[in-house]
Amino acid sequence: MITENTMHPCSTVWLPSDDDYTADDQEIYALFRRVITPEEWNDSTGTKAQIDIAASMEYRLWVNGRFIGVGPAISDHRRTYFDRHTVSVNPGTAWVVAVQVYHPGCSLEDFHGFAPYMALNVCGDGERGDGAPIVTDERWRCVRAPQWMCRSIRQSFQLAMVEEIDLRNEPIGWSDCSFDDHKWRGAVICVPSPPSPYAVPILSDLPPIRERVVPARELAVAAVVEEETHSHRLCRKELSTPAEQVQSENLFRALSAEELKVGCRSNDYTGASTATAQGIFPMVASPPSDCSVTVVVDMGEMMMGCPRFVVDSDTDGAVCDLSVGEYIRDHRVIAHRRITPGQSTRLTDRVVLRAGENRWQRRDYNGFRFVQLTFRNVHGSLTIHHIGTAERGYQFTEAAWESSDAELDRIFTVSARTHRTAVHWGYCGSSWREHAQWNDLPWVYNNCVIFGDAAVLNYFFHQITLSQDESGRMMCPYPGAQAIELPEQTLWLAEELVWRRRYFGRWDGESEVVARLERAFQWYTRHCSNNFLIEITDEWEHLWLVMDWGYPYATYNSNTFIPGLDRQRDQSTHGARHSPGAAATVNILWWHFVINLAALTGDRSYKEHAAQIRKAIDERFYHEESRYYGEVDSIRPSHYACAEAIRTGMADPERWNALWKHAVSADGRVGRSSPWYTSSFLEAYGRTGRCREAIAAMKRLWGDMAERGATTFWEQWDMEEPDVHPLPGYTSEMWAHTIAYASGPGPFMIRYLLGLQPLEDGFTRAALVPRIDLLTHLRCTVPTRHGEISVRWLQSLRSKTVEIYVRSSIPIELTLLGAETVHKIKPRVTFWCSTSLPVFLNT
Repeated sequence: MITENTMHPCSTVWLPSDDDYTADDQEIYALFRRVITPEEWNDSTGTKAQIDIAASMEYRLWVNGRFIGVGPAISDHRRTYFDRHTVSVNPGTAWVVAVQVYHPGCSLEDFHGFAPYMALNVCGDGERGDGAPIVTDERWRCVRAPQWMCRSIRQSFQLAMVEEIDLRNEPIGWSDCSFDDHKWRGAVICVPSPPSPYAVPILSDLPPIRERVVPARELAVAAVVEEETHSHRLCRKELSTPAEQVQSENLFRALSAEELKVGCRSNDYTGASTATAQGIFPMVASPPSDCSVTVVVDMGEMMMGCPRFVVDSDTDGAVCDLSVGEYIRDHRVIAHRRITPGQSTRLTDRVVLRAGENRWQRRDYNGFRFVQLTFRNVHGSLTIHHIGTAERGYQFTEAAWESSDAELDRIFTVSARTHRTAVHWGYCGSSWREHAQWNDLPWVYNNCVIFGDAAVLNYFFHQITLSQDESGRMMCPYPGAQAIELPEQTLWLAEELVWRRRYFGRWDGESEVVARLERAFQWYTRHCSNNFLIEITDEWEHLWLVMDWGYPYATYNSNTFIPGLDRQRDQSTHGARHSPGAAATVNILWWHFVINLAALTGDRSYKEHAAQIRKAIDERFYHEESRYYGEVDSIRPSHYACAEAIRTGMADPERWNALWKHAVSADGRVGRSSPWYTSSFLEAYGRTGRCREAIAAMKRLWGDMAERGATTFWEQWDMEEPDVHPLPGYTSEMWAHTIAYASGPGPFMIRYLLGLQPLEDGFTRAALVPRIDLLTHLRCTVPTRHGEISVRWLQSLRSKTVEIYVRSSIPIELTLLGAETVHKIKPRVTFWCSTSLPVFLNT
């Protein structure tokens, strides 16, 4: 079989010439199939087939009607990936490879808009497994998928298209070997593969994305839509998008028992809270004549995936409008939801049903918890067998945590799920509204500490470095494009690479990332004054300080201020046009960038440069008498500058206590920071030994979300009355119930409550400082690149002892707290090791 990491030269398979890509097309759904005959595949070929496939923009692969996978990892023309699938086949019998390829036909923020293609090789593991593809030829059959309406609208300016599909035109069974494809046409075979301007595909090192079918857990709403006149409905159909139509309608009354039969009946349209997935399906609806019916189901927790349903319809031509959302308002999903003050999402797909069974799953993915189906033009009855999602995600190995503190356990669980629900093609900053990969620290902490996953992190570094221009500036990566420049997030990249090296060691792509960071260093130095400090100029066309989603950031008019901000406290008037009014904070991040660059390169000149930056920061921004850092020549203390001086280690430990008083508010936050920066600042809690205070802050902030039913953590703390205003006109409707940067508590708990941290690059040796004074018992397993490390302890209050058990394949340096700290408890330690390893004990 092929083992190299580059795709074997092959032909590109695409549609016939009369269906070629044109700039006027919005979407292309193409179906391809190739029957492999017994003569082509026999005992000498083998029992395993290796399928290498690349596509622009997305493929779904079946073999003999069995779904194999979705991909590719990225459609970026500058770095093209292919996926490798291995399937079992029976030599001497016919079998079929079937592929559905999607191409948007226009530029999106997650796609550059180049011409479509699909490249596919099939090889065996037998005598012919010499790396030569055997079935990429003109015998491929294809058709422009007739069920999709290819003139759809965008879900939003940050997402792909709304799906409009007529299942009456679907070629049922097209992925099975027995399907009759004689009316399909032969595919075009193009050389070379892939076409210009795409790079030659390289093997993706990402874990494969899996789809897990998850049914809805509860029935939330079942009601008749408010009746309208026929002419009014026609007007809506002509003038409104499906999302706008769904949003404009009101629920008229709950369905009666005769009109809706479910496993757990309820006449109250707010739903039966005890209805389970087994109890609500099948669901039979018999709506009144000429009335629309709405059914809203609760998935039970936030999902990342593709909504789906299975419905039997008595009516040929009934319409199902399916909407998804993170929450419901007035018993309905918010189908037409604002994403910015001037832009909205349209998260409603329209599916025309055929008489009989209908199975549908949306191609694109979102984050959501609630699914709303509005059925129109129904005559007779509908039987709903399934509403749910194909949950998408990587197969992470995940840390496990169970302790004596149930509230902390819940926070850990939700933190880990927040990260998982935000990871797809890299990761999503906010999975309901965007596929943007905002560069933030908590996501990297989780990747390293909780999931031990280097592949997605490597992929992220690859993508963000592709965005760098000749001057050295970098942009925020999407899965295939870049959107806007976030300068202070570029400054975080060096820290993130240091974390990656600490947990996973060096990697082949590190030199490329370091080279990009050095080029960025040159860009920043051109914006420094003679005293080594960054000075903001008009060249910074876009500048956000998103550490806290609420800190004053630059606008195009320095006299424009965000409503609700205190100009005196937040000092948003300092500087010229585009100045963020955060000079000290930016420069402390600049110092940290350079000191991390010194650690990555070993170049002493960077260390000397960092020393000059630190000296200049102290001279300009540190108030010696009051012992704080201020943004504007130390006129008044800055929450964020004081906090960053602690978190980054720029301030010496003897300054920490004084700075802490200026940085941290009573509720545990830095200033009015959102989960974005508070997640990052938890590291400072640990560095300064304030674990008890950190627990109190996590319970007050993240614990409040969990108590209010959050299954993933939110973009803001208080969804009703926010005290953080990241954008003018920003409202709670725009906020996310799943946001990658809100997942910070999990890594903190592993690093500072369990007390497990790498002591050397590559996690070849670890430190363990168990906080037996804060948790009476804990059982935790942490994945690392060398295998799992298991730690558990159990404290006996009667005997005043605690037994600690450790299983590890790497050396562990164990430090036990002093007896006075743990109230005379005497620890007894047992090591379980797979090999004979040194154990270093500090007391």
